[in-house]
Amino acid sequence: RASGTEPLLRIMVESPDSEQANRCARIFSRFIGEQNCLNELAEKIFGKKLFKVSYTKEDRPREFTLFFKPTRKNYLDFVLLLDKMVSDNINKDFFRGEVDLEELVPIEGGMVERRQKGTLRIFEDWMRKKCNGADDAIQEIFKVFKKVRKERQEPAHKITANDYDKNYDKKQKELICEAYESMMNLRMAFASHEDAKGFEVPGWLDPAKITPF
Repeated sequence: RASGTEPLLRIMVESPDSEQANRCARIFSRFIGEQNCLNELAEKIFGKKLFKVSYTKEDRPREFTLFFKPTRKNYLDFVLLLDKMVSDNINKDFFRGEVDLEELVPIEGGMVERRQKGTLRIFEDWMRKKCNGADDAIQEIFKVFKKVRKERQEPAHKITANDYDKNYDKKQKELICEAYESMMNLRMAFASHEDAKGFEVPGWLDPAKITPF
């Protein structure tokens, strides 16, 4: 498991405003870069795209950046966007025939009901099948994406006050750093596949460059 987001987060939080803004902007670009590499690797190895939509540093959701005001609404809007870019963007057909896309759920009267699995659950099941003995690492990778999904569901069920709190700045930075690290680790896992030989990762995504960029 690659590491480095803790010093990066410290730099993001403690740097002067202009320097901080530049560093933060780059972590958003790195996230997109890792997601694109992962998608390209999936297509090279398995012949199918893992994500339905690919973004670029130039062509991405306008809101995928630091928000202007640290309010609860802005934070939850960012959570919603991040979840759409990850879990809602996962291509279920990528896993078809490899893992079950449905599950049987007990209901009243001793009956069971067949329900669709969520995309994160399907992806995690597939990773566990493909990467024997890596359960702890896989759990850690998907933890942040599940956290995003859980936080997204909160505003959908209740009205939330749009309070102003500088802690939302820190929460957003922590979330994008954690999401970036998980996306990077997924890309590195795919890159270790024998059929990934010859795939070149852009130099600017080198994990060794994460702190000084």
